[in-house]
Amino acid sequence: RLREPGPAATANGAPAAPRRLTFRELREIEELPARIEALEAEQRALQAEVTGPEFYRRPAGEIKQALARLEALDVQLVEAYERWDDLDSRA
Repeated sequence: RLREPGPAATANGAPAAPRRLTFRELREIEELPARIEALEAEQRALQAEVTGPEFYRRPAGEIKQALARLEALDVQLVEAYERWDDLDSRA
């Protein structure tokens, strides 16, 4: 039977204290809301552009580039939210 992993333990068997945020991480957690807001604003603007009636009349290269950027924004937002959650859980 497999055991579920428990919290990390120190050498004497006591649970390890959660690692505190470094100065760099504290600055990062302060800057993340503004970064997320900027990414979301860019995403909203690009989505409005993509859903516009003239979008698919553009050259194929522009369409491909805009759609790739939209996909990249999705990934960046997920990563930013995950990072914020990680840092916030240790703050």
